[in-house]
Amino acid sequence: MRSRENAVLKNIGNSMRKCREESGYTLSQAAKELGIADRTLADYERGEHAVRIDQTIKIAELYNTTVRNFIDFNTARGLARRGFKAKNEDEC
Repeated sequence: MRSRENAVLKNIGNSMRKCREESGYTLSQAAKELGIADRTLADYERGEHAVRIDQTIKIAELYNTTVRNFIDFNTARGLARRGFKAKNEDEC
């Protein structure tokens, strides 16, 4: 995986973890509610795996937030200026 893509995934993962914690879920509780393995959710939060959009929406709904809140647009814009081409362009 390219380093810029990795940076975006880590950024999204960090935001997902923050929203999970602010929502009061443990990793295990959230994974169970989402019907995925703890390891899978942990990998998403560490930015080790890309999250499908349908799964991202489910996660946002569980945490009572929006997908937009998983994206740090300042970081994403900076990566885009340096050549990362995203397919698409707050706090919890």
